[in-house]
Amino acid sequence: MLGPDLLIAPSPYPDEPDTYTVEFPSVGWYNYWNGAKLTQSSIQVQRDLATLPVFVRAGSILPLEPLVQSTSETPNGPLTVRVYAGDACSGDLYLDDGKSYAFERGGFLRMHFTCKVTPESLTLSIGEHEGPYPAWWKQIRTEIIGWSPRQSKIQLNSKSVDLRTEKLTEGFAIDLDDDGKGMQLQLQ
Repeated sequence: MLGPDLLIAPSPYPDEPDTYTVEFPSVGWYNYWNGAKLTQSSIQVQRDLATLPVFVRAGSILPLEPLVQSTSETPNGPLTVRVYAGDACSGDLYLDDGKSYAFERGGFLRMHFTCKVTPESLTLSIGEHEGPYPAWWKQIRTEIIGWSPRQSKIQLNSKSVDLRTEKLTEGFAIDLDDDGKGMQLQLQ
């Protein structure tokens, strides 16, 4: 386990190409790489050199940045907030310069994310930026995995909006402008 939300399952016998069993601590996990929901308590995994088996707990919200080659490089593009639909849906982001002790004097950025999932709607709350450390992104790409709207109604901060959705293999994505003040996205 990497924290409460990620289960990383490399082969227990790296020199053998055989399949092996991955057992989950509870039901309701997703395959990180393709978004497929796993409903059983264990699965058989075929060892693959190109992909490390990673699974995400249902109810997790993972903030992800674009690929960078080094920690000194600033990411380019939107912050991705990937929501894995489930109960007790939440996640956090913490960011500082990674070099100094400025975080001790408040030089950090923190955000909190929550969502509420029902069969009829999904409400995602994106918290305001806490702390003075500047965000490198101007947009947030929200990726909703494991839930689909029954209608095509989208509300942003309680106002109906017409936002373009992008179909994903196991969900969909919406791009939002981020002004740092926080927002609530409701999908039906």
